[in-house]
Amino acid sequence: MLTASGSGTYLWDDSSTDAARTVMSAGTYTVTVTGSNGCTATASASVTSDTTPPTASVSPRRQYLLALLPA
Repeated sequence: MLTASGSGTYLWDDSSTDAARTVMSAGTYTVTVTGSNGCTATASASVTSDTTPPTASVSPRRQYLLALLPA
């Protein structure tokens, strides 16, 4: 997730206008913040892709059945 800061309105390069933006792929993302006085500031962030596959494992788990037998 990318989060812009500053007071004013936000405009991301995909036309979204929230301060926070969820990204799912690598790339460069740009936001422009416009203040109440009309001045603007632009910032960019580069996101790289993590191509390492996840690992998973399964191990057997012993289960015991306990029964109480009448004496």
